[in-house]
Order: sequence, then C-alpha cells, then structure tokens
Amino acid sequence: MSSRPSPKKILYGSFYLVILGVSLGILYNSFFSKKIPLIGSWDNKIVSDSISVPNSYDPPSDPPAISLSQAQSLFQKEGILFIDSRLKEDFNSGHIPNSLSLPYEEFEDYFLSVKEKLLSYKQLVIYCDGTECETSLYLARILQDEGYENIKVFFGGILDWKKAGLPVEKS
Repeated sequence: MSSRPSPKKILYGSFYLVILGVSLGILYNSFFSKKIPLIGSWDNKIVSDSISVPNSYDPPSDPPAISLSQAQSLFQKEGILFIDSRLKEDFNSGHIPNSLSLPYEEFEDYFLSVKEKLLSYKQLVIYCDGTECETSLYLARILQDEGYENIKVFFGGILDWKKAGLPVEKS
C-alpha cells in the first residue's frame, strides 16, 4: 500500500520548484542577450506607426510589420499576394479576398504546391488572426529562410481587417 505525501511535503516541493524555476531564469538571463522578463508586462510591444507586435518580433532580422492602413493600401495594388497563415478551416470561414492559404502549422504539406506561385508576386503580406497570433511571423521567417524577399507582416490580421469593415471572402 502506498502512502500519500503530506500537504506539508507538497507545499515544500512546490516551493522548491518555484525556486528552481526562478534560478534557471536568472541563470539564462546571465548568459543570453535575449532575456526572459522575470518581472513586468508580457504585453505586445509597439513599433513605428503605433503597430502592435508580439514580443518575439525582432525588427532587425524579421520582415517589416505593417499597419492596417498600409495593408489596405497594398491590397489595392497589383503584384501583392496576401497569405493567410491560419489553419485551412479558419481560412475557409473568412479571409482577405484573393489571399492564399498557407497554414504555418501545415507548412510542409502545402509549400511545394505554392512555391512557384509565390515567386510571381512582387511582395508577400502575411497575416493571421491578430496581434495575439504569431503564426504570421513564424511563416514569414520560414519564407525568408527559403529565400523569399519583400515580405511584410500584417500583425493586425483578419480581426483588424474585419473590424475596419473591409471585405472578407469565405471558401
């Protein structure tokens, strides 16, 4: 018959786990330049033109972030392809007109079928749900690594697009 640990042992074990976690965070921060915030806000950060981006966004290496008005302007131009990085079901329920579905989470399943098509556009604009969604950023990074240039990320995504009353298509 096994005995259950006492509440006191559980409390002490929990305390030691917290201490271990904080210690590992401090140790990590002492060796790496990209710090883990131990105290503070984990909210999105604001970049130029009051564009809200996830904390994981790194302006020097990541593709430029664009605002809703910039996305709207690009939408009116020729040679621009909007890419929806959400799952196919989300894309089907509503997306920016004429955009292409390239789900980040199923990238390898879809990429080969669209690889050549992407080359025929002057610029790629990648979006997902909104600023809380990072799949647009992750997909943009992958496409950069694949050699694509002229990529922009619309962090406002389909939520800001809809809120502004802009057109939406369903598949």
